[in-house]
Amino acid sequence: MQAGLLQAVIFDLDGTLVDTMPLHHKVWVEALATVGLEFPEDLFYALGGWTTREIIKKLAEDQGKFVDIDAVAELRDLDFRRRTDELQAVPEILAAAHHFHGKLPLAVATGGTRSQARSILNLLGIADLFEVLVCAEDTRHHKPHPEPFQRAADLLCVDPQRCLAYEDTDAGLASARAAGMVAIDVRLVRRGEVPAIPLAYR
Repeated sequence: MQAGLLQAVIFDLDGTLVDTMPLHHKVWVEALATVGLEFPEDLFYALGGWTTREIIKKLAEDQGKFVDIDAVAELRDLDFRRRTDELQAVPEILAAAHHFHGKLPLAVATGGTRSQARSILNLLGIADLFEVLVCAEDTRHHKPHPEPFQRAADLLCVDPQRCLAYEDTDAGLASARAAGMVAIDVRLVRRGEVPAIPLAYR
């Protein structure tokens, strides 16, 4: 897709625009410990893109425990919101958002809750960069299903196949690509293996 055909840019939030993953894992471990569940770090990263309730359900089933999913989710989310002052933006991806802002419509497509996403965006002072915010509550299917990215494109009134997406997990990249988008792997950007803004879109 050439730069002139690009209609919009859609960003994941956790691990993409903001380095939330270490804090997420910390509050996950603490919340799950209250109900006797474990969440190893490798599994945490493997489930990147899953919603909070999907993760709790899977862990409980895998570890043979019955838990109140809503209560654990509320505890985890509350603790996370209390500690958002520990978060920092991912500079390369934030710079990309500022680069495209004012040139193309921007959106966020996240598996997190709306309250959590708004809290993070407001904390970083970047909420006004994005015209659309698609959260876990807004879709029936979640990443790696294409619906989150398709929904963002629909709300922006653009063709998904003319969108650029930024993601940091395998599930998120699969979601964006299944929607027909060109997807940038943020992990490669942070390792310096690919530029945050491809030459074709500068």
